[in-house]
Amino acid sequence: MPLKLIPPSNRSRNWRVRGTDSRTGRRIDTTTHTRVKRDAETFFQKLNRDLFDGLIGKQNHTFGEAALAYVDGVKPTGPQLVAIIGRVRRDGTRSPCLMTDFGDWLVQDIDQQALKEVEKKRFQVSRYGEEYAPSTIVRFLIEPLTAVLNYAAEQGWRDVPHFRHPKFNDKRKRWATEDEVNRLINLTAPHIRPLILFLVLEGCRQREALSLDWVDVWLDRAWAVLRNTKRDGEDRGIALHPQVVEMSRPFRIAPARCFSPTRASHTRPLRSPMTAAARSRRRLMVLAAEQISKTSGHMISDIPARHGCS
Repeated sequence: MPLKLIPPSNRSRNWRVRGTDSRTGRRIDTTTHTRVKRDAETFFQKLNRDLFDGLIGKQNHTFGEAALAYVDGVKPTGPQLVAIIGRVRRDGTRSPCLMTDFGDWLVQDIDQQALKEVEKKRFQVSRYGEEYAPSTIVRFLIEPLTAVLNYAAEQGWRDVPHFRHPKFNDKRKRWATEDEVNRLINLTAPHIRPLILFLVLEGCRQREALSLDWVDVWLDRAWAVLRNTKRDGEDRGIALHPQVVEMSRPFRIAPARCFSPTRASHTRPLRSPMTAAARSRRRLMVLAAEQISKTSGHMISDIPARHGCS
């Protein structure tokens, strides 16, 4: 069947090009990325010219194929993985991600203009009614997109991409006050307070604190080793704040994790399951403390003993 334009349908909301190229015998089924017939015809003419000129080689891959190959080969984690393939929500839908933005696009067609269109479509106003910060656009759009396309370039599927990065100053301009930390600790459940205090005084990440094991803690030396940190998975030693040392002595159980936010204490399991609301509040408090720890670190010199953490 020769190449021809296929109008939008229930399965595809855009015009498509489908058929077999008579010169190469290659089967083609690709989207035109538009619902407008005139634009689809322009795309169709350009595709025919590229086929005739040999610009379209034997290996044509969509972004979806490149993204899945990148995830399988590189195995990204955390926010980058979510930015590329999204996450499944409770209602079964998938969160916005690069797969939904560029899934059917050929990797060689993704350029600065395509990136700007996605930015205008998805990164204008957040669900909180605020404009997206340039750093957010870089972390959740430009950097993961560049990573996938660089991987595609290594496979010979396209040229190395060169996207313009917006200039911005991402330095924090505010630190937590002692009063704010006190109020945060007062609002948390007793079994969460040691974790909150550790995050605030040591300045580490939540994942690093929850992964800390007693075999990597030396209270007599006020020293601990965080394993598999963000910096290429390397181990990192930290000096323990005196209050953290005193807080930890009664709870030391080896071998075991130092912190467990699902227990009423370090030694007794939680008797009744927490409600969804309680879990949400706990998650909010831990995330808030993690954000504070990134900026306050060792700036909080003392937390009063009335919190039951020292």
